[in-house]
Amino acid sequence: MAADSVISIPTSEFFTKIPTIIAAYDNDATADQIAKQIREILPHAKRLRPTTKDWNEQLIQQLNF
Repeated sequence: MAADSVISIPTSEFFTKIPTIIAAYDNDATADQIAKQIREILPHAKRLRPTTKDWNEQLIQQLNF
């Protein structure tokens, strides 16, 4: 599932039973806030942060080692 906003995150019981939820957002303050809001709704979600500015940059860097 992809969500561009925390209000797009389903909060049904079904989603609380999914064992692995990854919040993969950019490496900035706005993304930190969104990830925090997601964890408030789905406490078992884990934050995955790129080592670069964003995921596009990280993927390009990985392709160009």
